[in-house]
This record gives sequence, structure tokens and C-alpha cells, in this order.
Amino acid sequence: MTTISHESHAFSGVWASVPTPLKADFSIDLIRLNSHIRTLFAKGVHGVLLFGEMGEGSLFDVDEKVTALAYLIAQGIPANAIMLSASCTNMNDSLKLIQQALQHEIHGVTVMPPSYEQEISEQGLIDYVDQLIGRVNQANWRLYLLLNAQKISMPDAVIEDLLRKHPNHIVGMIDEGANPTHTLDLLKSFGDKVDISSTHEMNHKLLKSRGVVSPLANLLPRVIIGMSTSASQTQAHSVPGLKVKQGDERVQELVTLLGKYPSTLAMKFILSIIYRDADWARSRPPLGELPLASREYFNKAMKAFNLNTSEE
Repeated sequence: MTTISHESHAFSGVWASVPTPLKADFSIDLIRLNSHIRTLFAKGVHGVLLFGEMGEGSLFDVDEKVTALAYLIAQGIPANAIMLSASCTNMNDSLKLIQQALQHEIHGVTVMPPSYEQEISEQGLIDYVDQLIGRVNQANWRLYLLLNAQKISMPDAVIEDLLRKHPNHIVGMIDEGANPTHTLDLLKSFGDKVDISSTHEMNHKLLKSRGVVSPLANLLPRVIIGMSTSASQTQAHSVPGLKVKQGDERVQELVTLLGKYPSTLAMKFILSIIYRDADWARSRPPLGELPLASREYFNKAMKAFNLNTSEE
């Protein structure tokens, strides 16, 4: 199997938060997942985040995730181009997942506290991360904190405490909120200590050359890459029959369209259109698929959007 080369271990460039394709029995379709990741790399994406919110991470167990990770690496996907979400409903599962994932020497893991516990104190947040890092008990691994995920916020005082105690493990933060002011505040307060990223595409131009995590990189990889570089503001995108649009206009148009639907279901449905493969639209219960009426509307909307996969 041919190995794809990646030059740097640093968190830079565009990383796609990838959805997880499924077989008819709702097991992970490893062949489709491998093919999709290779397509993204061929278009310039630097890395992937597996089993995040876009990847339906909460619906797969630890063994399924580790099996998928091992398969991808065996197929030649570079371990240092993979981040894995280790956010689970309990700490023991997160520990098991991290410990097994680190055996493959992946780039890093992302973590947030269990999301069903909505009333979490500042000390509770600190204790969770302290215990997680302490119980992993390994050197030379990278942890990225997820911020504003599942309505769980992490105050600056908590971040400061954790960075002070764990400078060799916490290497970055990924802001899942859409507020650009918050992303800029993170950059000002902590950008000299750790990498700051955002999953909201319209915040990417604020981050300049820093690494970014993007769900829409699954659909518009070259446009997202353009927005995330210094040249992004001069790169226009030509859409047949429409006026020339800047990359950020193109992305905002798609963000608005996707905002009308559950994000994972919408993403998978679009990929089923792109790949002309109806199986891509399948999600694990209880998510299911987009209702028929939504799919018909979405088909019309995507034709109007005129997604050109060879260019984007």
C-alpha cells in the first residue's frame, strides 16, 4: 500500500473533521473512509480529525474507533496527519481510547468533559483534565482542549491553571463556537503558549497561518485552504452562470444552506451527491438520514449552489 507523505508534525494548515461512512449493517465502512481521506489529501488538506461531532463519535465504541485508526494507518494514512476525538461519556473510555491511540503515534487527541453533565464547576473541569493526563501517564503526547463544545464553556481561569500545570501535554485549543471575538480573545490570551484553532470556517481568516479544523473542508477543501492562507483574500472562485465570488462568500453561502439541517446528516447527504454513492447518506441510529422532503429540497439547493468538486 502506497504511503502518503506528510512533512511536518506541527499543527498547521487545514484539517478536515471527517464524517464516518457506514455499511448497510451500520458498521464503519473503512474502505470508503480511507478513500475519502485520500481524496482530501490529494486536494491539499493537511490532516483529519476522526470521530468528532461531525464523525458521530458518541455513537461508536472504543474498539470500533481503534480498529478504524489501525486500518487507516495500515493503509498508508500518515499517523502524524491524524487527530482523534477522545471525548467519551466517561473517563475510563477516554483513557482506554487515548492509550491505544498513542500506540499508533498519531498527531494528537481532542478532549472535552462528558457532555451530558451540564452543570460542571470550574474545579470540576480542572479535576477532569488533571486526572485524565495523570492516568494516561505517558510522555510526548499532544492534547487539544475542545472549547464551547456541547454548551460546555471553559473559563480563562481554568485554561490558565491547566496550561500552567500541563505545558508538555496541552498543546492547543479548538474553539467550536462561532463568535470571532472569542477566538481572537483566545489568540491574545493564549496564542503565545498553545495553538488556537476554530471549527467555524468564517473565523479561519483570523487565524492566518495557524492550523484550523474545518467540517466544510470535506466539501470545499481548496476554498477553505485559500481562506486560511495569506493569499485567501485575493483568490476568487468562478461559478458558471454566477458572478465571481470570493472564497469567504462561497463558504458563507454553504454555511447558510447547511444551517437549515442537522449538520452531520446534511454533510453526509452532500457527500452522497458528490461521490454519486447513496450509501454515504447513511448515519447510525438514532440519527438516521434526512427526510425525503429535505433531500429533494437539498438536491435543488445544491444544484443552485453549483458545487464543482474538481475545482473545490
